[in-house]
Amino acid sequence: MERAVRACVRERLVGATSFDFVNIERREVSFEYSSGWNGTPPARGGLFNLPGLSVDRTVVTLTGDTRGQQHLSVRVRLWLLLLANLPPLLLAILFSRSLLRRRRPGPGRCSNCGYDLRATPDRCPECGTVPQPPHNPAMQPPATASSGAVV
Repeated sequence: MERAVRACVRERLVGATSFDFVNIERREVSFEYSSGWNGTPPARGGLFNLPGLSVDRTVVTLTGDTRGQQHLSVRVRLWLLLLANLPPLLLAILFSRSLLRRRRPGPGRCSNCGYDLRATPDRCPECGTVPQPPHNPAMQPPATASSGAVV
């Protein structure tokens, strides 16, 4: 069961233009705008119609009057909103991953604060953390016959 959400906003925009409401139902979002006009009436009917996006205008006037009200309805399907927001979301994820990779401390740096430990390898002077020994200890020099290790 789909639930319709309708938010009546009724805000005054520029001049006599008002933003009436946002309506979310049947997997589409619609925005309604209304404004007054004076003089020649604007065109009515479908202004723009693509799969997932349509713009319609309704003109209300009295016969013979040179002023009236026009209502503009913009309807966007939810799949189009998702498709339009997908590239920025993917870029944000990729960018955040590269930032997180940069924050990892490298060898010779404190694992807690990233301070350079070359001068003080036994304790971090910045935060006091004792570094853990490396997983792979340094290799011993190979034994040779002249050192007396090989029989």
